[in-house]
Amino acid sequence: SVSSQFLTALLMTAPLAPQDTVIVIKGDLVSKPYIDITLHLMKTFGVEVDNQSYQRFVVRGKQQYQSPGDYLVEGDASSASYFLAAGAIKGGTVKVTGIGRNSVQGDIRFADVLEKMGATVTWGDDFIACTHGELKAVDMDMNHIPDAAMTIA
Repeated sequence: SVSSQFLTALLMTAPLAPQDTVIVIKGDLVSKPYIDITLHLMKTFGVEVDNQSYQRFVVRGKQQYQSPGDYLVEGDASSASYFLAAGAIKGGTVKVTGIGRNSVQGDIRFADVLEKMGATVTWGDDFIACTHGELKAVDMDMNHIPDAAMTIA
């Protein structure tokens, strides 16, 4: 399998190469949501990447990153998962700010899992709140949120 960190490094340096770069994925690409974050960031900073179904990436050479002016760095969704889990398990509500419904981070889907388990989740543009509910076990593939999977367990 190909790690998202390795592919991210290749993708982020490829636009600076003197010629075009073609990256072909052999095997399984794990953690696609992290690649989506990389591609979103690159686009925001003015770099084009042709993503062909996560199996092939074509990056034109001699590109330059351009500042978008202001750029908000979101809170870390993986780290937020611990606090949201605490809200789901214990009474009361836990509200995490700096990350919300429009996040590009795959680990915000952790809150969806908590909701399926019985917690009450409230989404804002820049926050996620979780309130205790009658929790039940769920059976699901956690490959899309690998960093938060152990917290659910």
